[in-house]
Amino acid sequence: MKEVNARLEQWTKSATHKGQFIIWGDINEDTQGRWMDGTRIHTSGIKDREVKEGDIVETRNSVYLLGQQRVDQSPDEDKDDEDFLLRYSDFFIV
Repeated sequence: MKEVNARLEQWTKSATHKGQFIIWGDINEDTQGRWMDGTRIHTSGIKDREVKEGDIVETRNSVYLLGQQRVDQSPDEDKDDEDFLLRYSDFFIV
C-alpha cells in the first residue's frame, strides 16, 4: 500500500453503484497540497467493504486515513450529498 496522503475527519460513507462507495469528509494534512485543512471533499470510488475509524482506504490516486466518523449528520446535509452524487455520478470511476 502507498503512503497516506491525507486524513479524513467527520467522514461518512455513501453508496454509489456497482459495488462501490465514496467517502465524504473534511480533509486534513494533505501532503499533496491539493486542499486546505477542513475542506469538505469526497473520494473517488472505493470497492465496497466495511470501514471504521483508523482504517486506511486507497483510491485510484490517493490514500486516506479515516479519522473520526461523523455521527450526527442532519437530513439537509444528507440531501446535499445525494444531490451531488446524482449530478456528478458520470464522473465516478467504475
